[in-house]
Amino acid sequence: MGSELVATFYIDQNKYDLWAYYDCMSDYDSRKVSYYDLFDEDGSCLNEGDPYYKFPSYDEVFDFIKEVIKL
Repeated sequence: MGSELVATFYIDQNKYDLWAYYDCMSDYDSRKVSYYDLFDEDGSCLNEGDPYYKFPSYDEVFDFIKEVIKL
């Protein structure tokens, strides 16, 4: 399984990284993403057990952070 950083979101002066995960290298080569996970600045996965299966919009990430972190 491969992974790569695909986006960084800045929300209320905090940084959140979105990583894409691939089942195999041929999926990576064709950018066929299996799922996405969102991490905070400390490297903690914020959506553990509930991955994104499509690339989330800024608004989706903002709403998720607002709900989880209680901004």
